[in-house]
Parts: sequence; C-alpha cells; structure tokens
Amino acid sequence: MGRVTLEDVARRAYVAKSTASRAMRGDPRIAARTRRRVTEAALDLGYDPACDLMLSKVAGIVSASGLDDSFRDPFQLQLIEGIADGLHTLGMAVLFVPPFGTPGHDQALSRIPLDVCFLLHGFSTYASTRASLERRGVPVLVLEAEAQDPDAAVRTNEAHAFRQVIASLLDAGHTAAAVVALPLSHHRMHRGLVEMPNLRDIDVIPTRERLEVMVQTGLAVGPIFEATHSSEVDGELAARAFLELPDLPTAIVCHSDVLAVGVVTALREAGLNVPNDVSVTGFDGLDFPLLAPLVLTTVTQDPFEKGRLLADQARTLLLGGSPQPALMQLTMRAGNSVASPRAARGGQ
Repeated sequence: MGRVTLEDVARRAYVAKSTASRAMRGDPRIAARTRRRVTEAALDLGYDPACDLMLSKVAGIVSASGLDDSFRDPFQLQLIEGIADGLHTLGMAVLFVPPFGTPGHDQALSRIPLDVCFLLHGFSTYASTRASLERRGVPVLVLEAEAQDPDAAVRTNEAHAFRQVIASLLDAGHTAAAVVALPLSHHRMHRGLVEMPNLRDIDVIPTRERLEVMVQTGLAVGPIFEATHSSEVDGELAARAFLELPDLPTAIVCHSDVLAVGVVTALREAGLNVPNDVSVTGFDGLDFPLLAPLVLTTVTQDPFEKGRLLADQARTLLLGGSPQPALMQLTMRAGNSVASPRAARGGQ
C-alpha cells in the first residue's frame, strides 16, 4: 500500500474528507462517536497527519477592505506583514481572495488550493464564505469575531480600552460626540451622514462594538459619518460634512487613527485648532509625525503582533492541534487631542 492519505481515513470511517479533517483536529462540532471512529481508522491505517499538511503551501486572506485598501491602510499593511512573517517559517505564501460579493470570490473559494484561510474584519457574518471553505475542509480563522464564534483566532480587551478613550471625553466635559464610523455593513457601500442605526442591525463587528461602548458609557452619539474605508480621504470628507452642520460637534470620535488624521487635516484647513476648538480621538495607536505636536488620544494595538498571533494559530491548526483563541491586550494612549468644550471655557 502507498502513502496513506486523509481520504483513505475518511473512506475507512465512512465520512466525508472534510469531516475527517475536522475530526482529526478535535473539532467539538463533530460528534464524539464520529471523532472516535475517524481516530480508530487513522490508527488502523497508520495515517500520519503530517503527510497531508500544507499541500498547497498557500494561506488565503479574505478581507472586507479588498487588496487595494489593505495596502493603503498602514494598520492593514502591518497586520498582513505579521501574518506573512509568521507563516514564512512554514514556507507558506499568502493569497488575497476577492471580497465577498465581488467577481472571483466564489470561484477562488471553490477552486484555489488553500491550506488555511483567514477571515478578517467581522467576516463571521458571511455564512456562505465559511460554508464554502468548510465544505472543502479548509481550516478557518476569524479575526474580530463574535464572542461566541468557535473559530475566533484572537480576542482582545478592545471594549475596555475604548471605554477609557470615551471616558476621557466625558471627564473633559463633553456630553456628546460626532462619529466617523467604519462601514456599518459589508453588504452595501455607503459614504456620508447616516442616522443612528439599531445596533443589532450593524453586521460589521468593530463598528457595532465601538458604538455600543459610547451608548453604554453615556456619551451621546451625535452625527455619524459612515466611511467606506479607513482612509484619510474619508476622514477629510467626514470633517467637512460636520463643518456644514448648524452646530459643529465639540468632539469627534474616529474608528481608526487614519480616519482621525483626515479629520484633523480638514479641521486645520478650516482654521480650527485641535483640541481647543474640537477634540478628536482615534483607534489603533499608529505613529503620525505629520500631526506633531498633536498626539492623538487613542487605543493602541500592535498590528504586526496581531498578524503573528494569527499565523501562530494557523501553524497549530496545520500541525493537527486545536488552538485556543490568543489574547491580546490593548491600552489607551492619552495624547493631547482632547480638551474641554470651548463653550465650557467661555468661548475663549
């Protein structure tokens, strides 16, 4: 007999190859009796899992941002660099799969050989994407997943850190803040002012969770500008939209530092000072020397390390293990971009 494959094991155990793969990884969603039958078949045949590992040497990345935006956004770029660096020791390459709903997405998921696939930025809502991968037996790792998601790869204390940022605005005397939000939905593209949505209707997890924090802490959510991407251009457009309102917000909460840079740039061009006229906060903790001497009050996280943690989880999966979600601590950085509302200082 030649080399024993996972397909041989599946045939002996009377299950699909994808079921055998998940059973070998100890997936709790596979019935214990089935896992035992697969394990016994593997032992009987002398199956070595390493023989079937990393046949393609390719890891897929599915991102709502798409390829172009991923390489324009410094946070996304560092995250992807971390994934690639972590997989380098396995001799693996990364391949971008077209985002859900775009040409080539379904074909790529069904035909391109993948050893593992990363679903980034709230993609746990895309059941069809995951189902396509799982039918092929491709392990899935989800970033920014729902709390109960069994495929979550990295969990953070994001809500706690962001709550501290919002608390800094409350402590300074702000009662409300405008928001430059990441997309509210992956199912449609919209850029512009929107009404406060029902939080349960927001399917982009980071967007929903950051708005939830504002509601929970008691900082009223003022006008919301929905961005299509985390970009300086969208930040500038948001600030200009706020400048056209009858009353300029005293504070602007941005869902990324890149968006915040665009906001600050547009406010400066309008002759306003941050934070004396408008307080601005960000999220990610990136370094932007062009803002000096302004330093954003923000949540700091290490995107490269986040990518490395994702790669570590993939390595564990590919070597037959059952990884537990990695934990990453985020912290607040108290910059100098928050001050008390101008009206509270007598308009000076």
